[in-house]
Amino acid sequence: MLAGEHPLLGSASVGLGRIDGGTAVNMTPDRCHAEIDVRFLPSHDPDAIERAMAEVAGNNLEIERFDCKPIEKLHSAARIFRRIATLTLSGNTAGSA
Repeated sequence: MLAGEHPLLGSASVGLGRIDGGTAVNMTPDRCHAEIDVRFLPSHDPDAIERAMAEVAGNNLEIERFDCKPIEKLHSAARIFRRIATLTLSGNTAGSA
């Protein structure tokens, strides 16, 4: 589902950033809260990613999205970052194209 690679962004990633649950070390928790960071590529469908996560967890999952934006629209200076990446990928680190 998160397959593929972008020429400037690389590949997608999934990271389990935080996990919390229970009230004591010696007790089985009745709930668990996890924060998962999914960094997808412009070609990926965030709704399909959410559906796949829900399918794995069944009815035991509540999803809340934060900052679900295409990467190229995150910052007005994206052109600068694309230019730097292009120069870096071409091996031109001196700054002249």
